[in-house]
Amino acid sequence: MNLFVVLLIIYLSVIFVSSVLRYSMSMVEGRIHETIARRLRQEIAKLIRRRKIGKTVAERGGTLVSVFTAEVDPLGEFAGQALSVPLIEGGIFFSVFIYMIVTEPNLAAIVIVLFIPQFAILPILQKRINIRSIERVRLLRASSEEGLRVLDDRPGSRFSMVTLAIRKVFALRMQIYRLKNLMKYGVQFFTFTSRVAVLGVGGYFVIHGETSLGVIVAFLTGLDRLNTRWNELVGFFRRVSDAWVKFGLIIDVIDAGRNN
Repeated sequence: MNLFVVLLIIYLSVIFVSSVLRYSMSMVEGRIHETIARRLRQEIAKLIRRRKIGKTVAERGGTLVSVFTAEVDPLGEFAGQALSVPLIEGGIFFSVFIYMIVTEPNLAAIVIVLFIPQFAILPILQKRINIRSIERVRLLRASSEEGLRVLDDRPGSRFSMVTLAIRKVFALRMQIYRLKNLMKYGVQFFTFTSRVAVLGVGGYFVIHGETSLGVIVAFLTGLDRLNTRWNELVGFFRRVSDAWVKFGLIIDVIDAGRNN
């Protein structure tokens, strides 16, 4: 009975420590997020100030407002998770993968073969997403500038340009959705394919006495965990690529303002 109580106390202690660590990590992520967003906004605010006092700034007001209000937060959010996600998810992924190799090397080799096409396909799809994301951001910046011109009744302002930009942004977003869904369901296809392959080959091994049913069950459990971690890493890869694109666009604005 005393041992049972001790085990319960240990279990509760582990849960408490885990909760504290998760809380601390979330707070650190939030602080990094807000710090990056604040610093980027400070740089954009300096450019806005320069325009206000009549100094030359390459970027127009609509672009500066768009960056200041909408573009920095996603970048800050990514920065908060830039270390924690690959360390945690990547660490679990490789730990599970090593477990699978130790459990059944032949089946692990099949899983590796089915993962290889994803390493080739995913970067190609992400590159196409990035191209459309850059065009979308530039269209939104241009339409923001034109919207300000229309509101201020500036000479030469064209509201038709804003409506055209809205249609183009919609078309770009639909293309991005198609590519993201293709990436998502492509990963799911390989996930189910690997499971079918393991069941087929593993069943063959069991029938011929080359392995046990318990080993196959343990391997399938590991495969499920591996696929879960892999989906998280694919999502992180997408966020990395998206953040890199947005960071480049924001830095272009800041550099252009500093060099004038």
